[in-house]
Amino acid sequence: MINITPRTYHEVVRLQKCYTPASHYTDMTEDAFNRIYRFLAQSERNAVVANRHIISTCFPTSW
Repeated sequence: MINITPRTYHEVVRLQKCYTPASHYTDMTEDAFNRIYRFLAQSERNAVVANRHIISTCFPTSW
């Protein structure tokens, strides 16, 4: 889906965090995938939470 070759361990983990929801949401667009990847790149504390109907981005404040 995304044309990025990971160069660090953190980039590999970030890609994995993107591919996990993408494997469950077959209608996920490349734009959504890229947005999730960029969101996760902003901070290691950012997270993606998903259920059967929605994918949400989270900004943890109390961790």
